[in-house]
Amino acid sequence: MELTDTMNTYMKYASMDRTKFLGPTSLEEQAYCEWFAAEVFSGRGEIVELGSWLGSLTVSTARGLALNTLAQPNCRIIQTYDLFRWNVGFEDWVKGTPYEQRFRPNESFRTLYEEIIAPYRTGASIVVHQEDLSRSKWDGTPIEFLINDAWKTVPIMANIIDNFFPSLLTGSVVFHQDYLWVTESQIQIAMFLLRDYFEFPSRIENSCGVAFRKTRDIDQEIISDLAARASYLDFSNEEIEAAFQWSRSLFDDPEAQLVVDGAKGWMLGAIGEIDRARSVFQDIKGSEHREHWFYKFQEDILRQWGYDYLMD
Repeated sequence: MELTDTMNTYMKYASMDRTKFLGPTSLEEQAYCEWFAAEVFSGRGEIVELGSWLGSLTVSTARGLALNTLAQPNCRIIQTYDLFRWNVGFEDWVKGTPYEQRFRPNESFRTLYEEIIAPYRTGASIVVHQEDLSRSKWDGTPIEFLINDAWKTVPIMANIIDNFFPSLLTGSVVFHQDYLWVTESQIQIAMFLLRDYFEFPSRIENSCGVAFRKTRDIDQEIISDLAARASYLDFSNEEIEAAFQWSRSLFDDPEAQLVVDGAKGWMLGAIGEIDRARSVFQDIKGSEHREHWFYKFQEDILRQWGYDYLMD
């Protein structure tokens, strides 16, 4: 099945009689993972999920694998990775659920993850890795579908590109769950630098998620270059300018373009270019689309996190 020909069919999984799984992933993102696992995944490589948290995409993918008729049963495997250390911010997502106040900061919540995914192991083999993704290694097994919700830092990004990306099959898909999230804008820079090796099939509706399809082998020189990045300061001004201009060109939706602009402003602030960052956010203020919920929510979060000085 050609991915670019069937991209919008994942929405039928969102319209099914189903409950959104707990976590900061949208119903559409969950439907996309279920659709891919059910209708596109062939078993040529493995499914790898980076940053599984409470398993909303794990169980969606497992549900899809249970419906899959393309892959042999012994190929229906999901390799999931997470540090499984509780963060005080996680409480916002479990408020009002039985999981509220179950863990203290920095406690392992792997037992809860295992509890949540347990009913879905009948249709897929789920192999759980409790690891620091800035140091994780991959054994070289081909990868057909990579779900990424882990590139919260540059070292994690660099290590995943170094250790996992060489195993991506031609035709494989990398689903960046936070591509359009302003404070993870290193994802946009990395994909710009990898743009000659991927095509852009789709933005997932009502989400920050974007899927890229690998089109050819990645040169080792590019892998090594990205693997050597250790902080935001390792991105040059020229790369930042070119990356966000390219990323903006991928989207027709003005609210997505505004988030790209915001991501650029945030990155400029992260490398100490405060005046240039403020200039970007001043330009955003003049946009007629600034009040769109998709951009406005992210700006509000930036303010909550103390980045007012970039926007005022």
